[in-house]
Amino acid sequence: MANNLVQVFTEPFSPREEESKWHVIQAMTLLKLAEENKKSRSLVVYAALEMRQAIEQEMFTIVRLVSKTQDKSALLGRCKKKDGLFKELLVAEPDYTNRCYLMSTIASEFPAFPKVANWDIKQLKQHLLRLSGYCHSPQTLETKLDDEWYKRAQKVVVEAHHYMSSIIEASKGTGSLILDTAKPAYRKVCDDFLSGKITRSELQPALRKLKESQASG
Repeated sequence: MANNLVQVFTEPFSPREEESKWHVIQAMTLLKLAEENKKSRSLVVYAALEMRQAIEQEMFTIVRLVSKTQDKSALLGRCKKKDGLFKELLVAEPDYTNRCYLMSTIASEFPAFPKVANWDIKQLKQHLLRLSGYCHSPQTLETKLDDEWYKRAQKVVVEAHHYMSSIIEASKGTGSLILDTAKPAYRKVCDDFLSGKITRSELQPALRKLKESQASG
């Protein structure tokens, strides 16, 4: 259930923004309105839709970050096909997971390194599928839309909010390491890790060795 600690908009009809954080806040704004007036409980459907859009946006960002396709419109076209986004995520997941591990390891050695979101793709999918159950007509046609239905829908939105907001607030957004401007020695370690030449257990010692040589030099 929404509470005073949850960020909401003072005006529910604020201009739309194409950021996942905006969709998360808008979802909770609509859920708050649904809670305040029993006659407005159908707004929980729109809250689920906004939260789902936040997740879809992060999913597409992940796919785009690791995709070898430079053409954004072509990638978007593939994602729009039936189960297209999930298929692209399946391809992107191993590379994305490795990049997240690389960035978190660098951040542990270099505190000034920006902390980016480390999304659990499995959790994103689970929340998306649960929210989708309240965004499509078959479920509402076959289900009695009573207080119990509302409580279930509310719970799904709130649980998705907990996950999404915890990652968004603790990071600088969804990003990937850009190696073009890195020093050659660091770039080599990163490239070696991403290509599988060095393992996870070898990554931190390699970075630490570079850090120590830099400090002594």
